[in-house]
This record gives sequence, C-alpha cells and structure tokens, in this order.
Amino acid sequence: MKRIYYIYILFFLLVFTYVVNSDLKRDKTNWNRSFDNKDKNPMGLSLFYELLKTRGDSTISYYGSVYKLSDSAVKNSVIVCLENYPSWTHEDSIAVNKLIQKGNDFIVINHYIGKAFENFRVRPRHHYEFNDDSLLTKITITIQPTYQYGLSRSYYYPAYCDHISYDGFDTSLAKIFLTDPMREKFYGLRFDFPNGSRAYFISLTDIFCNYFISRHPNRYLVYSLLDYMIPTKKNIIWLDNTYEYKKKQSLLAFIFNNKSLYTAWLIFLFTMILYAFFDSRRNQMKIPIYHAPENDTLKFVDVVANTYFKSKYHHLIAAEKINFFSEYIRKHYHVDILNAGDDTLNYLAGISGNSFPTTKRLAKLCKDLISQNYVSEFELTELNKLIKLFQNKAKPKT
Repeated sequence: MKRIYYIYILFFLLVFTYVVNSDLKRDKTNWNRSFDNKDKNPMGLSLFYELLKTRGDSTISYYGSVYKLSDSAVKNSVIVCLENYPSWTHEDSIAVNKLIQKGNDFIVINHYIGKAFENFRVRPRHHYEFNDDSLLTKITITIQPTYQYGLSRSYYYPAYCDHISYDGFDTSLAKIFLTDPMREKFYGLRFDFPNGSRAYFISLTDIFCNYFISRHPNRYLVYSLLDYMIPTKKNIIWLDNTYEYKKKQSLLAFIFNNKSLYTAWLIFLFTMILYAFFDSRRNQMKIPIYHAPENDTLKFVDVVANTYFKSKYHHLIAAEKINFFSEYIRKHYHVDILNAGDDTLNYLAGISGNSFPTTKRLAKLCKDLISQNYVSEFELTELNKLIKLFQNKAKPKT
C-alpha cells in the first residue's frame, strides 16, 4: 500500500474523532435570533405566535410579498411584520398604503424601518448587540408603557436584549407608547389614520422572543401590548420573513449554515489539498498573457440608468437623486433641505454661493417630487439641471 493511503486513513480518523467529540459536547440550546414562528429555542417566536392566535379570529402565515398581499381581498386585519423582512422596495410602500386604506392595521416589530414604510419617516438610533450569556443578568434597559394597559410600572431587561430607540419621527403624527423616561429614549410609536387604521412600530424585537415570555417577570408587558394593539379580535396575518431567504439560499450557504455539512466540506477541502501536495503531478503548461481588466463600472451604471429612464420609472430616478442630493446637503452644510424654511434656504444659498431663488426652487421641486408616484420627463430633466447648477456653484462651508 502506498504511503499516501496511510496518511489519508490517519487524517480521516483524526477528523472523525474530532467531529464525534464535538457533537457529543455540543450545547443543544441555540441562542441565535431566528425570529421564526416555529422556533422553540430561547430566541424564537413560537410563544408569541401562539399568543397571537388567542387574539384573532384566525391567524395565518403569509408566504409572499406585501405587494401580492395588497392585491388580495384582505381587510380589517392585523398584519404583523417582523425583523429584517427581505427585499422591501419603493413599490411596497404603495402596497402598504393600499392595505391601510382597506382598514388593515400594521404591527412592525423591527430594528430597521425598510422602504415599505419610508413614508412614515421613522429613523432608528444606532444600537449595540450582545451575544454573551453572562449578560443575561445585567439590567440596562428600562421600559415604561404610556398606555392604560401597561399596569403603571417599569419593566427592566438585561443587556443581552438587543435594543435601539427611534431618533427621528414626526411628533405631530406619532404617539409614543413605549419609552425610557430616564434616558429619554422612545421604543414604541403609533400612527393613526383617518379611516381608523393604525400602524405600530416597536424597536425592541427581543422582548417578544420565547426567553422573555416563558416564565419571565416581564411577560406581562407583551400581554399588555397585545391588549393595546389588538383590543378587539381580528384576522391576524403573519408576514413570514424567511420564505424569500430560503428560496434564494445557494447550495454553499446551505452547507455553511449546517455544522455537519460544513465539517464534511472542510474534510473534502483538506483531502484535496493533501492529494495535490503528495500525489499529483506537475504538468508544464504555457503561461498565458493576462491583460488588465477593463473597468466596466461606469458602463454598467449607464446601462441601468438608461433602462430605468426608457422604462418611464421617472419617479424612482427622481427619488434616488433627491435622496443623494439631500444627503450631500446634510453632510456639507448641515441643512435638511426637504424640511427647510425660507430662512434656512436663504442661509443655505449664502454659504453655498447660489442665489436664493434657485435654492428655493430646487428645495420646492425636491419636496414635490419625493412624494409623487408619477414624475414627468420634463420634471426629471428640470430636477437634474437644478441639482447640477447648484453643485457647480457650490463652495465649501466656511
């Protein structure tokens, strides 16, 4: 028998021993946040899903996009959206408004408010995540409900409970129902609409997980929140946030997310390396001549832009240009041009070297086009010319 075979046998024995020992000593409790309504691990949402069933006439998991849901006959229902829903688009914001007009309520439990809810203009504040089990007993978060079901008490959560607060929102439209009065942070917002529909935004996703509901002293906060957000029984629709991820998941991603398959993948790679090192032969080949790759980034951007322009998606192009331009103004001149008054625009015109009429016209055009679902080619061309004119005359802030 060749010496290489003995090396292979020894290598496989060592790897097999390691895999068996690590599997026997593995902690069966999974503390990863899945936000899956079927996950019974500490950071799953199976208990919260069961609680929702008690609050509704019927509770279903919808495995589709919110855009498709808006075309259905759903009305007078509660739509629950949870953490990191994939592929929110600008078109989904139209679908959300359509569902609200049908009398549906939204409960958005999410760290990041995606493009589907961009019309609400809610911005989260930066947060920190903890994954150390020792932090389960360290109290750092205080939550005080402001509604009548809140039992008039404060709820304390450990540092492990991932949390952020809402930094920017319209105080004339939003009502705060979860707050930290000591640190002046806001964790829950409610928006009321003329037709009686409501939208609830909660930035504390972890408090709905199994760990903080099962035999935890703060579980009454979740109970009172359900009484507050769903006072009467309605149909409840759970937007499943994993269907598209699973649908688009590649074979390598599936292997890397499975510990056993990942170990087998490593064994295969090490085996191929050993084979290449000990048993393969070196064949002399012609050395090809490689040329420096051409930078096609600008060409690609030009193709995409022309495609959007020829497809008459002028409102999407205008929205992107306005967002980039407003961020440019905010970064260089510390001015929010979308919400600026005449005095602020006069100040902006002075420090940027532009005339006040041009600056005011540009600000008005940005405000008008950012909220329109249809933008003509003339309006898009005028917006582009005014932005270029402003940037050409602009000078650094002194």
